[in-house]
Amino acid sequence: MKKDVFKQIILDSIEKNYTHIENRYMPLKIYDNKANCIIGVRRCGKTSLMQNTIIQLRKKSKTENAIYINLEDDRLYPLQLKDLNDFIESYYELYPKNRNHKVYFFIDEIQIVTGWEKFVRRILDTENCNLIISGSSAKLLSKEIHTSLRGRSISREVYPLSFLEYLQFTGVDFKSRSTKNKSFIKHALEDYLFKGGFPELVSFDESEARKFLQEYKDLIIFRDLVERYNIREIAPLRYLINYLYKNRSTLVSINRLYNDLKSQGISIGKSTLYDYMAYLQDCYAIQSVPMYSRSIKDQNRNPQKIYAIDNGFGLTTNITKEYGKNFENTVFLHLKQLHGEEIFYYKGNQEVDFYLPDKKLLLNVSYDISNAQTYDREIKGLQEAMTELKLTNAYLITDNVKETVVMKKQTIYIIPLWEWLLEGMTN
Repeated sequence: MKKDVFKQIILDSIEKNYTHIENRYMPLKIYDNKANCIIGVRRCGKTSLMQNTIIQLRKKSKTENAIYINLEDDRLYPLQLKDLNDFIESYYELYPKNRNHKVYFFIDEIQIVTGWEKFVRRILDTENCNLIISGSSAKLLSKEIHTSLRGRSISREVYPLSFLEYLQFTGVDFKSRSTKNKSFIKHALEDYLFKGGFPELVSFDESEARKFLQEYKDLIIFRDLVERYNIREIAPLRYLINYLYKNRSTLVSINRLYNDLKSQGISIGKSTLYDYMAYLQDCYAIQSVPMYSRSIKDQNRNPQKIYAIDNGFGLTTNITKEYGKNFENTVFLHLKQLHGEEIFYYKGNQEVDFYLPDKKLLLNVSYDISNAQTYDREIKGLQEAMTELKLTNAYLITDNVKETVVMKKQTIYIIPLWEWLLEGMTN
């Protein structure tokens, strides 16, 4: 009987000590009478964020007032929409007096239950509780979900560790700028660039991290894609995800992908390729950046730049260290974590890597600008974009150069990646 299982899970949650969990630089604010949605790729720290929040709640109220449940618990399989009501009823059978008190239900991986939003809406309408739900599907952010919940949801995207958080996890002082401490920061950046920011892998060396990252990738493929979308042909999907991770931070064309697959003897239609790309973005395996244009047609007509949700996935496709790709991928992820607004690349006579219209923020990324031609190309590309977009400032993110370039009414700030990554987070 499901109720017996739910009661055991509830009691286990109450007894569990969460104080060993590493805290992150991103406390979760809970909004009353809302479905508080936490979304992100698997293993990025959604569960830890929920459990850290439980720790804080239990300092202020009774332990049994904050309950955590993971719907992927094998004891619950198979799970249907009607079973979710048994979870609520099981709790109130154990603690009937709490119907008169505010309680917090933390429900992990809710997207596995079809129609879950109906349950959420009813509970918000009928019970004195706050719901904090997590999932590895971007559909939790979609307009359809917000419509079905009648405006009673608020979403928070969670990514693998930012560089500042990575420094926290490794015990490096991110505030000091002494010569000695900067050497520690730069060494940590080298690890972060290639191992990535999955919390579980911080203490691992690259060889160990590569094995776990391959498992993470397989988990995405089989749990979030094959099972969720009933995909039968796995070979094209595996080829596609490896192709995208290998070609992170570059423009990707469906036509080129189609021809590459064909040359490998893998038969797949273009429409299926478009579907697979959408699926990969839905489960946060990749993210895409369109070309900036005031015309939606122009945006759709031009190829998009693809970024991996974590630099570490590059280790699963290529042992060679590709600094340029990982520098740019790191900048993208930082922009998403810090600002969250729409991000574009700009295309004029030359390409500029990132443009955030709402922030009037324009950035180019170049690992090595010691070559005069590279330096001139990066500066001229930013100048052209600033003129076209009517901006006065822009940034060039690089490895170790710091200087300010002033030209008439335009200013370009050249700044090392490590410093730029910490600047916005610590100010």
